[in-house]
Amino acid sequence: MKNKGSIAAANRILKTRLTRILILSFAAVSTAIGCGWSFLTDSSVRFNSLRTGRGFYRLTPLPVEYDPVTKRERSTIEVEKYFDVESENEAVATRPNGHNDPDETWSAILSAIEQGKLAGLETILDKFLSQTQYKSYWDGSGENGLSRQERRNTVFDLKDSFTALAQGSTEKAVAEYLSARLALESSPHESESRFTSSLVDGNLRDNWEYLRAAVLYRTGKKDEALAAFQSHDKRFPRSEKNESVLYMIAKLTMERGDKVAAECPDEKCEIAEWEQSIGEFRKLMRRYPNGRYLLDARGWIAHLYRHVDKTAESLAEYYRLLGNGSDRQWRLEAKKSLQILGHEYDDATLDRVEELIAAEPEAALAYAYHRIYNHAVDLTYVEYSNWCCYGDDKWSQRNEETDRVKKEQDKGRHELQRIVKFATAMLKLHGHSLASGDFMLRLAQANLELENFRDANLFAGQALAAGVSGDSRAHALWVKGSVEHREGRLSSAKATFLQLIREFPDDKLTEGSRRLLAMTAEDQDNLEFALDIYFDLKYEQDIAYFVDVLLPTDRLASYVSRPTGSDHFNTLLYSLGVRYMREGRWEEARNTLSRVRTEKGTDHYLEYPRGETWFFPKEPAWFYGEPDKGKIKTSWVVQDLKTIDIIQHYEKRVEGAQNDEAKAEAMYQLASAYFESDDLAFYNPAMWDGGRVGSLNSLQFSSHTRLPNETRTILEHLHLHEGWAKSIPIYEEIVARYPDSKVARDALYTLAVAHERLEGRNSVWSAIYERGLFAGPRIVTYQDVRNIYPDYQLPRGTYGWKPSTRTVNGGPGWSAKPKALPKLTREQRAVRKLEHWANDYGPTISETASSVKASVTGLFKMALLYLRVYFLLVFAGFASVIGWNYRGWLRDQFFPKIAELGRSCLAYLSKCIRSWHGKLPLV
Repeated sequence: MKNKGSIAAANRILKTRLTRILILSFAAVSTAIGCGWSFLTDSSVRFNSLRTGRGFYRLTPLPVEYDPVTKRERSTIEVEKYFDVESENEAVATRPNGHNDPDETWSAILSAIEQGKLAGLETILDKFLSQTQYKSYWDGSGENGLSRQERRNTVFDLKDSFTALAQGSTEKAVAEYLSARLALESSPHESESRFTSSLVDGNLRDNWEYLRAAVLYRTGKKDEALAAFQSHDKRFPRSEKNESVLYMIAKLTMERGDKVAAECPDEKCEIAEWEQSIGEFRKLMRRYPNGRYLLDARGWIAHLYRHVDKTAESLAEYYRLLGNGSDRQWRLEAKKSLQILGHEYDDATLDRVEELIAAEPEAALAYAYHRIYNHAVDLTYVEYSNWCCYGDDKWSQRNEETDRVKKEQDKGRHELQRIVKFATAMLKLHGHSLASGDFMLRLAQANLELENFRDANLFAGQALAAGVSGDSRAHALWVKGSVEHREGRLSSAKATFLQLIREFPDDKLTEGSRRLLAMTAEDQDNLEFALDIYFDLKYEQDIAYFVDVLLPTDRLASYVSRPTGSDHFNTLLYSLGVRYMREGRWEEARNTLSRVRTEKGTDHYLEYPRGETWFFPKEPAWFYGEPDKGKIKTSWVVQDLKTIDIIQHYEKRVEGAQNDEAKAEAMYQLASAYFESDDLAFYNPAMWDGGRVGSLNSLQFSSHTRLPNETRTILEHLHLHEGWAKSIPIYEEIVARYPDSKVARDALYTLAVAHERLEGRNSVWSAIYERGLFAGPRIVTYQDVRNIYPDYQLPRGTYGWKPSTRTVNGGPGWSAKPKALPKLTREQRAVRKLEHWANDYGPTISETASSVKASVTGLFKMALLYLRVYFLLVFAGFASVIGWNYRGWLRDQFFPKIAELGRSCLAYLSKCIRSWHGKLPLV
């Protein structure tokens, strides 16, 4: 009874595998599709989607976007990767509100102007400009259909009018202008009187004239608007609106050129207005070198240079914008423009660009960084695509792919060597200026990507010695630490990264520095320190991998026992208990699990949406989100303790067996308990929550493994985790030690079943078997079973095979033997013998008789033929003798009579034919 009770208890955790495999596979695929291949992320070392090997030393490309809410810059890759549904939800959740919401501030501006309250309005206008300095995902049309930039232009114009108050104008006169300025945005087609002052105020005359010119522009009368702005420049050259006036003159001149270009039949028409517009923008920049429109003007000049086929000049202007230190938004706009233009230029063009910006350190430094990290390294990191080649022509395709990779990498190295040459020249040109340290840094960065580590370390040290500060100092420390780590100087690398983190705790390089610090600790075999960093970084997949796979169990026990008061203590304690379970250290597992603080949480396996109740307690909560994240459920621990009880019960039976046959059977039942255990019996849901297979599949046999024998560590984890894999060595031992026992044949057959199931278990095990690796000391197939035990009858099925009870799908394991036939009488036996004799020899006798008959018939026909020929010859001889003796009589008497008889016959035949004409049948 005890045995039956144990088996019944085991059955509660030994569920049908096929359904479980299908559900787990579907869930894994669904997760991958729904989350954009969710097992890869930038927030990881081993499961990183973008970086591997030297890619971890790579500095970030220049950004194209700044999020004023999260205060983060994003590159093109980051924008594409992160601005998905999840990020949009985050954007809605973090959208500014209240006093931080520009919409609220804009409403306050409108309300103050409508009520004529000018006191404090200028402060509100400044607040709005500060809030809208950067474009963000929540930018919209706003009220009256105004965009962010149109609102900002309006606010700048409103601010300009406040100078009249300082010059003695009344609040009423200023309020009248403010209302008219807002009307321009909402209804520019109102009567002219709406944009004319009813009060005589000389201080605001220039503002009203500017407003009337703006009305002409908004209503599409651009030639009249240009004339009005030109008149304004002549009449009010010292007005606070003069900078805006010059900007509008240059812009309207450019738009006139665009109109001429649209009507030009030849794409290469020379547009005088474009050259004139460049001159107007230059005039604006000379008159207002620190003005509000300086960078706008430079941007338009870069745009116009492209129109007049001056590529190098255009690029130089964009790099000047990229290198400006005063306006982040224009740096981002310049980066976007360079991204759109592309990066492929010949040496002559780039030589001209370098010549144009050589005397401007900020532009030259921006150029060098951009060419390194937004172009050259993209080429040097190009890899061979395994998906490139297929079909009958795959060999030539592979050659083409190999050539492509080589050409791209050569181009990248050429670009890096160009930057080294350029930065060296700039260093000589600018001598000991403040820029010299930054140019040394560019040399260090380019040499790092060229893998010239000695030079990279030298120039990084010189840059630090030169006193670089801010981002440049952070970059220099990064390059120095990267070189030290790459060259194996791990203690120095650790010190450098700690210094970088200490000096720049909130820098954009801080996360990468911590990541490199963790990698350095790993390489020093200080896995515990690396795990601490992963906890700080919240790298969940790395944490799970370290706790559940990489960190040896005894070292994990020491890590858990540290008096740190960690928030993760309870989760780590449970993880340690599961590790003890896998290794068969039952008492340690039981004691550890008994110390775990559990919470009931939600037993999802009892509340599956369609009502099924067969789910295992440790089933991942895919359908419920993560409401209980971080909790250890009571049902998990109870299930683990029950698993320990079951396995210990069978181990005690092995120890108490009295003879070889009993020992073999006890070992067979122990192996069967592992074989039939649930897929998740040794799983750690607190660490993985459904992501284990996907994570290990992305890591196993890949270049993302870092430590010696790491792949072997993963294989050992898999063997300890899977019940099928744990059963194989025990079955193998039964066959080896007790080959003649009754149970050996069933054990060998179950071995073959275990290998078959493991090979299709999941993507991880499939990859293992595809490479000729496997669980246990050897692979056993069904043919091996037949060869070793030729008289062994294989069970009726494999996937329904349950070794503990030797049943298939709940029924007998083997088909029943046929019943014996009743005994026959003497007459029945005689008849059966005759029937067997007829069946055995009848066909042969029949064939022989047919053959003899055919032979006799042939001989008889031949004899008849010979006789006919003989008599014909005799007759011919006799006739010839008679004919010779009676030749006269034949000539005179016989032949004439024969001829007469023939003629009579012919005449009679002719007569018959004439009388029977038409009655004879056709032949």
